[in-house]
Amino acid sequence: MKERVPPTVDGLVSAALRDEPSLSTLSRVADDVVAHLPPPGASTRSLIRPRMAAIVAVSAVGLGVFAMTQMFDEKGTSLVTSSKSEPLVHEEPATTSALEVEPSVREPVSEATKIPTTDIHALPDSKRPPEVRKGSPDSVKASPGEEMSEGALLQRAHAAISSDPAQALAFAAEHARRFPNGVLVEEREVIAIEALVRLERMAEARGRAERFFSTFAGSAYRQRVDDALDAAARTHASEGTP
Repeated sequence: MKERVPPTVDGLVSAALRDEPSLSTLSRVADDVVAHLPPPGASTRSLIRPRMAAIVAVSAVGLGVFAMTQMFDEKGTSLVTSSKSEPLVHEEPATTSALEVEPSVREPVSEATKIPTTDIHALPDSKRPPEVRKGSPDSVKASPGEEMSEGALLQRAHAAISSDPAQALAFAAEHARRFPNGVLVEEREVIAIEALVRLERMAEARGRAERFFSTFAGSAYRQRVDDALDAAARTHASEGTP
């Protein structure tokens, strides 16, 4: 399909082609020119020269029209060629992503994490209560009836003097903690002194007895404290110990 050229160039080329004379027209024009030449009496040289001049003039007109036509044709062709050889290229600006994603570097998989192990024999037995040292306040908490009343707590302490003096001493300490100003403070101190004598902690027993006599000078339990200390002294004397 022929490329369209600008309307002005097409119009000029068409007009030039329409105005170009044909060969018959040029011949007729030459004959008209010869008809107006001088009569036959003139010399042959004089006749030939005007006719040649007319032909040359007509040819010049034809060549001028042809040259103009070629000029418009070349101009139109150059326009079409330039339009073909230089296609419009729509260049899009190169865009760069605002965020450049860096390839994630996966660290080499290390060796399997060592899971700490525990010896099953070292685990505490849920069915067995923790062992509590006898004579310590914690032994009272581990024993049943830790929320006992003041009287019940001292009854348990008195009952344990013969069989378990350390437990009796622990009950006395628990009583002092829970009932520091209780009604049965004197009873508690007597039980503690007797438990210390049975545990052969004589220095502690005598020191606690002196504090008891100082605090409770007219106590009814004084004789009981003296009996406990005398019994311990007799036992040590028979064994030869001070």
